[in-house]
Amino acid sequence: MKKQRITAFLIIMFLLCDIFKLSVFANSAQRFWYGTDAMGMVSKDKDCPIEVEKEQLTFDIKDFPYEYYEKEADFLAYNGRVKAEYTFYNPADYTVTAKLVFPFGTYPSYGYYNYDSGSNINYKADDLYKYGVKINGKEVKAVLRHTLFNQSYEFNLDYDISLIQDGYVKDSFYSPDLPVTKYTYALSGVDEKKYKNVSVAIDIPVFDGKRKFWLPDGNGYNSEEDGSGHLSMDAKNGEIIALYIIGEPVAAPPEWKIYNVIEDENEEISGTMALKNTEELSFKDIALAEYDEKAGIMEVDWYNVIVHLFNREGEDNSAVFTDIYTIRDVLKFLMRWYEYEVTVKPGEKIVNTVETPMYPSIYLNYEPGVYSYTYLLSPASTWAKFGELNIYVNTPFYMIETNQKGFVKAKSGYSFKSDGLPEGELKFSLSEREKPEKQSDGSIWFVLGILILGAVQVLGYILAGVVVVIVLIVLIKRCVRNKKE
Repeated sequence: MKKQRITAFLIIMFLLCDIFKLSVFANSAQRFWYGTDAMGMVSKDKDCPIEVEKEQLTFDIKDFPYEYYEKEADFLAYNGRVKAEYTFYNPADYTVTAKLVFPFGTYPSYGYYNYDSGSNINYKADDLYKYGVKINGKEVKAVLRHTLFNQSYEFNLDYDISLIQDGYVKDSFYSPDLPVTKYTYALSGVDEKKYKNVSVAIDIPVFDGKRKFWLPDGNGYNSEEDGSGHLSMDAKNGEIIALYIIGEPVAAPPEWKIYNVIEDENEEISGTMALKNTEELSFKDIALAEYDEKAGIMEVDWYNVIVHLFNREGEDNSAVFTDIYTIRDVLKFLMRWYEYEVTVKPGEKIVNTVETPMYPSIYLNYEPGVYSYTYLLSPASTWAKFGELNIYVNTPFYMIETNQKGFVKAKSGYSFKSDGLPEGELKFSLSEREKPEKQSDGSIWFVLGILILGAVQVLGYILAGVVVVIVLIVLIKRCVRNKKE
């Protein structure tokens, strides 16, 4: 137990050195628009005439978030936020209505989750009740939308905005009524005393447009040059294993192979994968199997997220391999968007305000910690014309780094002004000290800790061996002495 505690401590120290990387993406962009005049509808394929005369960004960052929250109330007490205020002008001689989307990031990894044992889902604390969208000071209805997003990738406006659909996404393979066959198996007959690391696998044929194979608990996928592959998972005797064939049913259930895994080599061994049940479903059934409206996500968004998740290995791949993105973990990989409409009459100006939480990436390999913020400016380039940009960072902390030259120290923090959109996105970092000191890389400490732990173990074995040798010498001497007597 002590050794486990030491190992856990070393792992925690490693993780705390450079953690909680998070980008908050925000800015208003047109999703689509339409206009009406005396002659009727104006095509949304034309450029929207609405101009942004001015955008004012106000970051209020009076406190930093914790890297861990034990209580929901403590997390909701964090108040870092950004307010984007747009002055829109319509120079056209007709009324324009535009549907806008405002992406503002994934839920933070350090956010508070409330686990529901009944649904086996971690529900997020509602951090949006303090925020919203206003036009000329009055609140307007904003719909919360979600799309699949991986923090490892750069945000791409054209791609990511295309993931927002008003109905079930029209995919080249998946559709709500696509047939699905669920096979349920049980593993038995493996000599687990002899074989410690057992894996079960099926061969996946080249995709022919008819069907795909999904092993929800799979933890291994290998693909061949011809497009075929293998799906596998670790298993034990008595374990129930579900395999889904999505699309046209097969003539007979797939055959399984059972392996003893020895490093990178697989040794086929004997055992039985007994088919226990066969069930006919639809793709909508499995896409919405883990859906719960209490999670605050639209059903259509959840369905579309699952489609994009299932296409992660490629639309022309016959294997569905969700890897770490298990269905229950989807909540952790969702980009959040506000979707709303603005209507601007001919020659009219309106002020549109959007306010959202501002969650930074946290870097604790500095003393004191460094908190990095990202705000996307590029979506504003979708407007017909962009005028003045004013940025205010109201904070008691030091701005230690930014990618935009021109920030000046102000009474309440920092300010920035630009005629037109500057190049690149807005990134800046804050800290409690003007020059935080970078600490030793935690990975080094982790490696050293493992080495020390290993050395302690080796030393323990050596000491134990020495003790055994001494005891044997004493016993031998005593036996010799007894014989002489």
